[in-house]
Amino acid sequence: MIETLPNGTVLFHERVNHAPVAALYAVLDGGSRDDSPEQCGRTNLMARLIGKGTRSKNSDQLAEAFEALGISFGAQAGQDFVSVGFQCIADDFARAVELFSESLFEANFPWNEIDTERGRVLAEIRAREDRPSSLAMKNLRGLLYSPHAYSRAVEGEADTVQKLTQVDLFDVQQSLATPARMVVGVVGAVSRDTARDLILKHFPVPQKPSAPRVLADNVVPPRGGRTIVGRKVEQSFIALGHRTMSTTDPDCAALKVATTVLGGGMSSRLFTELRDKRGLAYAVGATCSFNALNGSFVAYIGTKPGSRQEAEEGLWTEVRALRDSPVDQEELQRAKNYITGNFLRDLETCRARAAQEAGDIALGLGEGYAQKWRDQILAVTSRDVMRVANRCFLDPCVSIVQPE
Repeated sequence: MIETLPNGTVLFHERVNHAPVAALYAVLDGGSRDDSPEQCGRTNLMARLIGKGTRSKNSDQLAEAFEALGISFGAQAGQDFVSVGFQCIADDFARAVELFSESLFEANFPWNEIDTERGRVLAEIRAREDRPSSLAMKNLRGLLYSPHAYSRAVEGEADTVQKLTQVDLFDVQQSLATPARMVVGVVGAVSRDTARDLILKHFPVPQKPSAPRVLADNVVPPRGGRTIVGRKVEQSFIALGHRTMSTTDPDCAALKVATTVLGGGMSSRLFTELRDKRGLAYAVGATCSFNALNGSFVAYIGTKPGSRQEAEEGLWTEVRALRDSPVDQEELQRAKNYITGNFLRDLETCRARAAQEAGDIALGLGEGYAQKWRDQILAVTSRDVMRVANRCFLDPCVSIVQPE
């Protein structure tokens, strides 16, 4: 059941009594796409510093307080939202909500923690640039979305992250850590009344209303192209992609099945044809993602330099084949089983359920969408797969990283 509380928070609650645990997950209405090009990585660094110090506790004291109660706490920034949550023993839920509130609403971003976390982010950015697969995917995002913010990495770039200040982090935290900009999912062995009362008690209402999110980027202009980058690497990596649809599009389920037919597991077409039969790949697969404004499909292959052209042609041939011939029923059912099996396993914990429900509601998909999604997957037909392939798999963008 969903309700909007007097402080503006949207609350989803589900009572689960099979284990004495409870989870709370808050989805904040703002993500890396709201960062300016000059401050790219700001939201990510802010999220990573939640729980690293407050007005009354330093990082070690907060960590000890969480550990004393066995609380699993975490925060993460995405392109559309920031998610913050925890799971704990149900008897400790009240104290956990209090610590959660302090960590989020009273974060003080001490300079020593900023420098430490900044260093970790910069190390990850350097590692991304050194990995052919990560670099190829980053460049592909640029081809698919530039100049839109979806083209930029959530973690930012080295030059922008270096310049971020404490004031920058406070600004984004003050904007996002507002009850009226949150969807909160609570799942576990706690009552709705308990969850409601604790949120109203510990989630402060700001003195002035938060500025509404500016959605000036609802239309993403078309973009295509090809990029080849040389690096000191031994293998070539090829990423072939298409911009697709947002989370609310009715074709999402069909695209998910099509993607799984191509690259979901060891029985998929790309694995069977390009790795097993032709020996072209050391890594191969396909993935799709759906964001609030748009989505993407990516097929990828890692291969030896001398096989790059053959591997790229083979990759595109397998993708294009879904436009021209129907998937047989056995292959279709295998893909559906792969998706639904993984999906159900991913929702086994209260924390995962709370995060899923809060995220779906924030995206406008509504309560209980997980079951609806499973039903949509099971309803996909061979005709649906062919139709979505003809809609999405047209002129691909290609990103290649190869030896210099």
